[in-house]
Amino acid sequence: MLRLEKFDLGAHWPGFLLFTRLALVITPLVFGRAGIYARYWRYASVEELLLLAGSVTVAVLLVGAISLVVVQFLPGDPPLPRSIPLIFLLLALVATAGPRFALRLSARALALKRSNGKDSGA
Repeated sequence: MLRLEKFDLGAHWPGFLLFTRLALVITPLVFGRAGIYARYWRYASVEELLLLAGSVTVAVLLVGAISLVVVQFLPGDPPLPRSIPLIFLLLALVATAGPRFALRLSARALALKRSNGKDSGA
């Protein structure tokens, strides 16, 4: 919808559904292999952000490549805009990194609040 600037996907539905299904299968597999789910995000750092960005990039490259190849073999040659993987990359990175680092920032703010309370009370 961001790519087409309208809510009616029309002829793009088959390509969109293919890309979405592949993303729903491949992305968790890549995240599991990279250890994204095993991290304790309360203590996230730049290394975790780089790991997450790399994992999202690998997942998007795999999904994009597979979907572009599969679309060629589907009957009717459904259109799949090449910009979709790039848009998905940006949205997926924000959707995965945003909540994790919000948790990190809230834990840091809580720790600072606790340390300031102890300093003023002593």
